[in-house]
Amino acid sequence: MANPKSIQLVHWKSEEVPERLARLDAAGFDASHLNLQPTSAKLKNSSPAAAFVIDLSRLPSHGRAVAMALRQTKATRNIPMVFVEGDPEKVKTNRNLFPDATYTTWSKIKTAVTKAIANPVRDPIVPRSKSGAYSGTPLPKKLGIKSDSVVVLVDAPEEFDAKLEPLPEGVQLVRGGRRKRDLTLWFVDSEKNLVKK
Repeated sequence: MANPKSIQLVHWKSEEVPERLARLDAAGFDASHLNLQPTSAKLKNSSPAAAFVIDLSRLPSHGRAVAMALRQTKATRNIPMVFVEGDPEKVKTNRNLFPDATYTTWSKIKTAVTKAIANPVRDPIVPRSKSGAYSGTPLPKKLGIKSDSVVVLVDAPEEFDAKLEPLPEGVQLVRGGRRKRDLTLWFVDSEKNLVKK
């Protein structure tokens, strides 16, 4: 059984980790840094924790991926997750995926973590896929297509253009050819064709 004060911190900027750990220790927790590289391998070997504190101020997509892995792993699924800070738009994505997690700031960390540990989620939401963060996102945004850009399609299926609708304003789709472009979408159906081109 986990120590009720044991916290595992997920944070991506190593020089900031000691200060974050000191804050958690000062709040009365026994904190350690959970450096997940690669995520799945470390999760299996991580020591039991009363809660995971995931700092979203750096690399929020990494924090989201860790949260996905925590919820998809039976051993960690029911352990409370506390997300701290982060850009409001990116935190909104997390809230949509993990509405049953706790969201707070570093100034309120003690209260938030204490409450999360005292009130664990009985039936936590488990995202079905690792791509869940992108569900509902338009294809052009997923591909990085921006307004007023030139996108060259190389060997794209004829019907592919329609899948990109609606495109951001001012986007030019061009099939093949040598010209200045902002993005190339290249469709290759075999390794042989890749080497050939």
